[in-house]
Amino acid sequence: MKKGVLTVAKNGSPLNFRQYWQSKKDRTVLYSAVSTPFSGLLALTKLVIGFAVMSMWLLGFGCFYLVMVAAKGWLFYRYSKLRINEREVTDDPDFALSEYFSAGLFFIGLGAIFAVFCLSMYFNGYHQHFSANVTYIIALIGFVKIINSSISLVRSRKHHNHLITILKLFNVVDGAVAIVLTQYAILTLERSANANSSSGLFGFGIGIVIVILGVWFLVRSRQRGAANGRQGLDDEHR
Repeated sequence: MKKGVLTVAKNGSPLNFRQYWQSKKDRTVLYSAVSTPFSGLLALTKLVIGFAVMSMWLLGFGCFYLVMVAAKGWLFYRYSKLRINEREVTDDPDFALSEYFSAGLFFIGLGAIFAVFCLSMYFNGYHQHFSANVTYIIALIGFVKIINSSISLVRSRKHHNHLITILKLFNVVDGAVAIVLTQYAILTLERSANANSSSGLFGFGIGIVIVILGVWFLVRSRQRGAANGRQGLDDEHR
């Protein structure tokens, strides 16, 4: 009987944690899982402070990262559920179908939240200003995020594991959002009159791209479902 994730195997014997640690795929997922609770705590903190001071800036980013944490948490749960049963993710076609559909919904949600946030920035403007040192730190974090996540996404293809690819895509989305924040911080530091309008328009474009990515995942899940259905009919006729 399973008593908890990563504690008891399907046959009732204790899990061999070392066995999963030796798997490069499992290590990749574990590394991502470790940072997720901290991201969730940070997102909740932004929401609480945002409500307290009525800051749309904090509320927007808080909602965005809370959805991202929920998406990653769902993927970790599904992944661990299969691995506890000592099965590879690629062994279950229904798993791929479910996760493509779930990923599509989460990407659409993330893109819509960020697009609305940036539209508000474009039309109403935000009065969030950063000092020079904070701006440099934001820029450094933004570029490190987008470069590191892009490289990790390319490298993840060798795993031939759609779940790891989806996780890396979430990191790329995070990096893209960080670049928008970097642009805004730099423009406000330079006291540009177009800081809100240009950053809002750029961010809105990023949000639409994320939504399109989500729609692609939904279409992909539908195609996989149809293919699995045809394969099932062929197996019955044999």
